[in-house]
Amino acid sequence: MTKRLLMIDDDSRLLGLVRNVMEEEGWEFEACSTGRAGFAQALRRRPSVILLDLRLPDMDGWNLLRRFKTEPGLRSVPVAMISGVQRRPEDKVTGLVLGADDYISKPFDCGLLVAKLHALTRSLDD
Repeated sequence: MTKRLLMIDDDSRLLGLVRNVMEEEGWEFEACSTGRAGFAQALRRRPSVILLDLRLPDMDGWNLLRRFKTEPGLRSVPVAMISGVQRRPEDKVTGLVLGADDYISKPFDCGLLVAKLHALTRSLDD
């Protein structure tokens, strides 16, 4: 089964980098630059995992995480939060308490990102 990553981030350079890395890994990659578009895309094409930035132009990533975790068709989809500005331990704790499955600080190592995404979707390998 091909895994599908939905990345919601407004940094086009980062989206391109992650797209290249994940497609080399054999994943389908979908990207949205706003929270509204990301939520709609997740509902349409239920991803294997969501990589969600905290700072989006139209909404706060925390609020979008809450929406994902309360939406019946999406609540079981793993969400990894990413942030370049909110890297304090208490920010990571907040993300995990709100339902994030992982919290990755920018900048990140692409190899570590791939390993974390594989770990979050390990149950799909069965």
